[in-house]
Amino acid sequence: MNSFDTLSISNARLTTTNITKNIYFSTNQRDTSRYPSASDFVLDSPVPLTQVHGICIKHYKYTPEALVNNNSRTLDIIATSSTGQSTTTINIKKGDYENCITHLLSEINSYIKVLNVQFAVDPTSGKVTLSFAGDYVTDYIAFSPSRLLRILGFSKGVAIYRTSPPSLSNHDVYQNVATANGPYHMINDTSLVLRITDIETVHSIDQTCNRATAIMMSSRSKYNMVEQHYSTYFPLIQVQYRVQTLRIKLLNIYGDLYDLDDDDASFSIEFHCNTER
Repeated sequence: MNSFDTLSISNARLTTTNITKNIYFSTNQRDTSRYPSASDFVLDSPVPLTQVHGICIKHYKYTPEALVNNNSRTLDIIATSSTGQSTTTINIKKGDYENCITHLLSEINSYIKVLNVQFAVDPTSGKVTLSFAGDYVTDYIAFSPSRLLRILGFSKGVAIYRTSPPSLSNHDVYQNVATANGPYHMINDTSLVLRITDIETVHSIDQTCNRATAIMMSSRSKYNMVEQHYSTYFPLIQVQYRVQTLRIKLLNIYGDLYDLDDDDASFSIEFHCNTER
């Protein structure tokens, strides 16, 4: 490289300067009539952001999702009885249930006892089981795949039958007693995935996290804490030459809208911008 080339590069570097702009936004700032969900809304930045090349999440505050939340409180059930086949949907109360499997199963069983089935923990295997507790079901009962079943350790839907196994896709089928495929999980360690359209910093093989703005690690375990402050600069995957409308989504690691339980979530983001002199 000759001296002219070196001078050209040096001059080019002097034509731009990095400035930072701090933007604060809260879920409470949204237009609730247009955006009823606190996890999916649009805000206009008070100042235009030009040539954004990176961000730093300075502060954030939110309530982590409960173990049982809007995304994991539902069970869809099909049962056959002497009166025919019926379909039932139950929604159990949201909460952590003190991270105790006994408390959670007691709550679920209070809803399904009319169907004469029950969940329990097998004392030998330590896994959750589903079994008949009476003669209401004459043929079979099936629970569709759900997040709640995965908490209990069932990787698919689950069905138990008395005489003839039903043909059900995406269900594990057992005669009389079903045992979960894996251990139950009583702590919700889901993180919050912050997505602002075009403000992308994250590469990941996980499609929910890939091209996200940031990932906020969190847990409902009393032994863990939510990080409150970042000091790391994150370069954008692609420089954005002008941004003013912030299209914001808050997701859990499964790609569902994050259940903030009507609490406020707020973020302070430092935008790093190149500005011509």
